[in-house]
Amino acid sequence: MTEHSEIIERLRPCPLPEGEGGHSSRKWIFSAIKWVLFVATIVFVAIALARNLRGFDWHHFHPQPGPVLATAACVALVTITQIIAYRLLLAAYGPLLTWPQAATLSWVPGLAKYIPGKVVAIGGTVYLLRRYKVTAPIALSVALMGDAVAVLTGLIVGAPMLLTPQARQRLPGVWMWCPVLIVVSLICLYPPIFAKLVNFALRKLRREPLTAVPKLSYYILPILAGFAQWVCWGLAMWFMSRSITSIGWNVLPRFIVVAAIANTIGYLAFFTPGGFGIREFFLALGLNPIIGPADAAIVVIAIRIVQTLVEIFLALIGMLVLKRISSTE
Repeated sequence: MTEHSEIIERLRPCPLPEGEGGHSSRKWIFSAIKWVLFVATIVFVAIALARNLRGFDWHHFHPQPGPVLATAACVALVTITQIIAYRLLLAAYGPLLTWPQAATLSWVPGLAKYIPGKVVAIGGTVYLLRRYKVTAPIALSVALMGDAVAVLTGLIVGAPMLLTPQARQRLPGVWMWCPVLIVVSLICLYPPIFAKLVNFALRKLRREPLTAVPKLSYYILPILAGFAQWVCWGLAMWFMSRSITSIGWNVLPRFIVVAAIANTIGYLAFFTPGGFGIREFFLALGLNPIIGPADAAIVVIAIRIVQTLVEIFLALIGMLVLKRISSTE
């Protein structure tokens, strides 16, 4: 078994003792349910997007290359915010990685999110941290913290979508959850509470919990980086929309909100790798009233293609960086 496989196995909960039967059967049923939900989501979203594109005049479709390139640059900037967050979170526990080392934490495991289950993506980050001589408890803790910061800041930034007329029409009374979601997420970001949540996750993974809570100063910049990534995502969505339709900067805040909530819900959807389908549904839902159903369908498809191409490109660079780091050790 390779070192990578060993780390992934360590992230998995320990198996139940023999005699507590039914574990493998429940696991198979749970896996089958996930795949059924995933396929159903893809079919539903594909039909919805195809319906939005029905009657679209492709003869007048001329995307501008400049905004498309700006979209790719903004997607790459998202990874820069992740690099900053990882480096600063690690500094809170002592180890300080070089910038190239921190870059590999974001770029190399980036494509792992398209593998069903979140454990592989986390396992890739932990594997790299272990290569950089970071102890296993800190490596896993920092990997979980990075994801938690992204989710909590995403919920805060995306919560205003519950105030839109479309959300209030579909779900009456849902607007009341907007301040609740923001307040609860802010409370969870408070260092002592945040550390308890991370320890709860570590105990669920049957790993050693954190014994010390870093000072607030070590959390502020990673949290700001978490908010910055949603600004970058909003810009990416805005530039992609700008490439096919005329929109002003005044709608950028709405794009940031839509991008944050769609990406966060997509990440939390356990049954779909990379949020595939779920993210597209919420992006289309949020963009429909801004740029129209047809343009929204094109944007959500195009942004996924651009994101994947950028992630493949950065993963290749990350592998070269990792190879160079290994050769100098």
